[in-house]
Order: sequence, then C-alpha cells, then structure tokens
Amino acid sequence: MSDAHETGPESVPGPGERPRRNDALPWREVGGRVVVLSADGSLLTRFNATGSAFWRLADGSRTLGEIAREVAGEFEVEEAVVLEDLRRFLADLRAAGLLAGDG
Repeated sequence: MSDAHETGPESVPGPGERPRRNDALPWREVGGRVVVLSADGSLLTRFNATGSAFWRLADGSRTLGEIAREVAGEFEVEEAVVLEDLRRFLADLRAAGLLAGDG
C-alpha cells in the first residue's frame, strides 16, 4: 500500500485495534495519494490509493475491521481480502513509526 511495502515479523494487528496515524508527521494529498513528510518537509513515504484511504480513516475512532469495511466498499473488493492486506500494512506502518504511540 506504500510504494515501498515490506512485511516483517511484527505481530499482526487484530480487527478490533483502533489504528491512529501519527499526526505529528505532516501529510498531504497529491493527486489523490497521501504523502507523509518528515518534520523538515522531506518525503518519508507515498501511499497507493488503498493505503491513502486507510491513512485518511486511521484517526483512532474506527477499528481496523471498520476501516477494512469502508475500504472494501470504496474499491469493491472482498472485506476479508482488504482486512488481511490492511493487517500487514498496519504492521509495516508500526515498524516505520508512522502510527501514534510508536515512537
């Protein structure tokens, strides 16, 4: 979901987890895609359409399962497939310190 997607051995998040992006990191939408910047304004990462949808929804108010349902509806994909992809993506974001409470 990011242009440099990697998976690691981190624990896989459950559907009841409430992910929250790290709002200390500035981010913008450019051409419908989210780009996350470092404090000095340099590019940290750029997400594809699905990752961008997740990022916009990851405000701590929704569970991962609720986010998966919304993303699945937006992209007309099976919810179970989206949930599995988002679980791996969330682990990647956590490893990169892009979620609140990860630093």
